[in-house]
Amino acid sequence: MFDIYKMEYDFGWITKETLQSYVPDYDLSQDEYNRIVGDNNAATTQTQPTQSHAQA
Repeated sequence: MFDIYKMEYDFGWITKETLQSYVPDYDLSQDEYNRIVGDNNAATTQTQPTQSHAQA
């Protein structure tokens, strides 16, 4: 199904919102959604630790 959804998105037949609605009910994982729309950080809930910079 990934290839079909990717084709539909690439041709503009479906929007990001429509595609997101396919996760997970229509056999599309969040990772596959991210690959299709090219957004590696979509729906990522982990945050990167921040580094403090001491001033001298």
